[in-house]
Amino acid sequence: MPKVKPNNSYYKPSQEKILATRTGVIPANTKKATDKWVQILKNWCQTVGYNYGIETINNKDQLKTEMTEFILEK
Repeated sequence: MPKVKPNNSYYKPSQEKILATRTGVIPANTKKATDKWVQILKNWCQTVGYNYGIETINNKDQLKTEMTEFILEK
């Protein structure tokens, strides 16, 4: 006979389950479009001489400046 959890217990999902749930709700077209624009951004960064990944920026103002430059140039 299976064990029944008391009403005051909770289930804590694994990190794998959380990740699967988060990625499973993203429509395929959204993922494709995001991947496309990330690649365009990476190419632009190389072209203008930003030799680091955009995800490494910790300064909000620097990120805002670089994203503005990217948007205005495209």
